[in-house]
Amino acid sequence: MRSYFLNKNKKHVYMINKLIWFSLFFSKAYGFSDIKNKIPFTERTIMPIASVSKTVIALSLAKAIEMAYFDVETPINDILPFKIVNPHYPNDTIRIKHLFTHTSGIVDNQSTFINSYELATKLSISMGVFLKNCLYKNGKDFNVVNFGKSRVGNKYNYSNIASDLAAYLVELKSGISFAEFTYKYIFSRLSLQNTHWFFDENKSKDYAKLYEINTSNFPFYKNLMNDDKTIKDYTSIIYPDGSLKTSLDDLIRYVKEIINCHNSKSKILNKESYKTIFKKRFDEMNFPANVDKSLSNQAMFGSTIKKVG
Repeated sequence: MRSYFLNKNKKHVYMINKLIWFSLFFSKAYGFSDIKNKIPFTERTIMPIASVSKTVIALSLAKAIEMAYFDVETPINDILPFKIVNPHYPNDTIRIKHLFTHTSGIVDNQSTFINSYELATKLSISMGVFLKNCLYKNGKDFNVVNFGKSRVGNKYNYSNIASDLAAYLVELKSGISFAEFTYKYIFSRLSLQNTHWFFDENKSKDYAKLYEINTSNFPFYKNLMNDDKTIKDYTSIIYPDGSLKTSLDDLIRYVKEIINCHNSKSKILNKESYKTIFKKRFDEMNFPANVDKSLSNQAMFGSTIKKVG
């Protein structure tokens, strides 16, 4: 799922703000959180929100920049305790901006990515260990297919692993886990009581049942499914790219904060930090491959729409 942000056209921004506020006012839950037991889905039902989680990485990066941990031009190897180099272009420099615009050259090789998922409720290794294993040339799971064959900045390739690497940089500079960072600087400040990254036994009674939609030949997917097509409890070592769990009530508060950011009333970021998130990052005259420049430009883990309809 991609997150789409508007450009600076004030009329469009005004219209979207009105539509969002209207939808928030009339928000309501429908259907069942557990079909078999006919348990209603409510505004407090908790479920994962997939790649919408990446908007939290964007807010965290902006907060880290505000705290002077780094800036968008900082080379990632200035921060990492191990070096990451694209084996196809070993002299290229990967910068933080390349991670959040999906132009770093780090790609989601499916067999590597699927190994980040575990049939468990607790992580077996840390995010940093996983990233080192697959991206560092001496890592035990290193493979050249984890990197694309285009130079840094030259091609757009949506990458969950690169997104997680951005979150890991925040973790390294802050000295606390990314989960702790987001709770301290985002979730607690917005009073998001049902928003969290990992399985929480105390809140699990409010979890929605997840059901199989897509099938795959990967053994992990087969092991993930119960006989009734519900999904077993699982976790992801590289959780920031898509493992956030939240409720409708909390998500509404979160979306309101995004609107408040635009109106310079944020509880999290100052005005300049907010601009960092939504700034256009691609040169209008020199777009990376794989981007339709007639439709959008790239912001921080999202796109700015150039024209609607």
